Amino acid sequence: MARTDTVAGFDSDRWMERQGKSSTSASTLRGRAIKSFIETNYELAVLPKTAALALQMANDPSSDIGKIAGLVRTDPAVAGRVIALSQSPAFSAGGGSKNPSIERAIVRMGVEPLKAIIIQVALNARIMKIREFEKELVQLQRHSIFAAAAAQGIARNLGLNAELSFIMGLLHDVGRSIGFEAFSRATPAVRNELVLEARGLGPLLDMVHEEIGAFAAGRWGLSEVAQESVRHHHEVPPRLESLQYPMLVKCADILAHQLGDPEGSTQIDVRAVDTPYRLGLQPHAIEALIVAVPKEAEGLLALLR
Repeated sequence: MARTDTVAGFDSDRWMERQGKSSTSASTLRGRAIKSFIETNYELAVLPKTAALALQMANDPSSDIGKIAGLVRTDPAVAGRVIALSQSPAFSAGGGSKNPSIERAIVRMGVEPLKAIIIQVALNARIMKIREFEKELVQLQRHSIFAAAAAQGIARNLGLNAELSFIMGLLHDVGRSIGFEAFSRATPAVRNELVLEARGLGPLLDMVHEEIGAFAAGRWGLSEVAQESVRHHHEVPPRLESLQYPMLVKCADILAHQLGDPEGSTQIDVRAVDTPYRLGLQPHAIEALIVAVPKEAEGLLALLR
């Protein structure tokens, strides 16, 4: 019988089963240390009170835009990013407003990107202080912006929900961000158990970041589709292919690595894999994305600095 751990309702047996391991293979998975690491990640998925309240309001379809805007105004970091993002070509095809307001900004860009900004600002306030992984976190933020731009572009091409795709692209690797923070807080003994020195932290995060990210997405009230897309953005099981969005996020992730980190070890040419074609993207559309995504992503990065 599967055991559900008390911390955050994490089903450790189910997770280990996904890795192709049994819960008794502690030596292979560094068992207890990894379980402790995951549970610490889940604790770190909690947002500050104001951010949590704003996200709760954004998740409620009956919430008044004016009330959401009023709460957003109380956090200058969130308010500034909302205005900046709404003025970008990604959300304002005819150019930005000369007199932007929080209300108009939310209406222009939609509630889903607002959720992403609330989450990202709240997490960045913590994780960008971690000097130990500063370089990795800066690169991760860049990759997430490229993935958001790519996901939005793919969705528009296929007639899917571009707002939802944007948030899934932006947050698909959030499990890595939380993981860096969890590792920075771990005791030396746990750190030694978790990481094989020659390989660093990367392999551990490769193994757990999708599950951690999906849990966080659920805690933040994101849709089931968003949770499944985050959980399976590297390997999409056949049962989810009809949803399209998990495959879309996988494609956006590949594009983001190719276009945003051309020197990276995980780079794959999107034209050489079957993912975009299984989605229904035509060759000319893929070439157009390869041209458009870097411009849009660099524009977003400039606005959000």
